[in-house]
Amino acid sequence: MNANQIESKFAEMGARFRMRAVSDRLNTWGSAAADYAVDIQRDRKGEFFELRIPAHLRDELEVSVMQSEPKQRHLLLFVRKPGDTPQLDHVCSRHPNGILPKDYRELLRANPKAAHWGWRVMRRNPGVYARGSVRHSDHATIDLPFWHRVLMNTEAQSRTMANVAFLD
Repeated sequence: MNANQIESKFAEMGARFRMRAVSDRLNTWGSAAADYAVDIQRDRKGEFFELRIPAHLRDELEVSVMQSEPKQRHLLLFVRKPGDTPQLDHVCSRHPNGILPKDYRELLRANPKAAHWGWRVMRRNPGVYARGSVRHSDHATIDLPFWHRVLMNTEAQSRTMANVAFLD
C-alpha cells in the first residue's frame, strides 16, 4: 500500500487523507482492534479522511484508489483485509439479480456461449461516504452539510422483495 499515492489522489479532488496505525490491543472505541476504520476527522486545517489500521494489519491490508473523478469530487477507495472475499455478483440481462463467482464459473463451464451474454461484475449492497447535494430520481434532492456514511436501503430485506437485489 502506497500512502503517498493515496494522499495525492485525495488531494486531486480537494480532500486530505491520513493513515494511522493503532494499537493491536485497543481501538479508539476501547474494543479489540481487529478491523480497519475510515473516519472523518478535523484539525486546524479543516476536515480530513483518516484510515485507522491495527498494527497487525499494517503490511497485509490491501488499500488502493479504484476510481477518482476530481471535478466531481468523487473517489472510490478499495480496502480489503487478508482472507476477505468480496460479495461480488456477475450480472447480465439473463441474471439481473446477479450470480456469485463460483456459479458464474460453473455456468461458463457448462455453457461456453454464456461468456457472450454481456456480463458486468457488480458489488452487492455497497456503502459510501457522501456530503453535499445528493440527487436521485427516487427522492427529492437532499443536502448533507457534513460527511455521512450512505448505506443501501433495507427494503430488500422484506419478504415481498426476497427476489430483488440492489447492485452497484
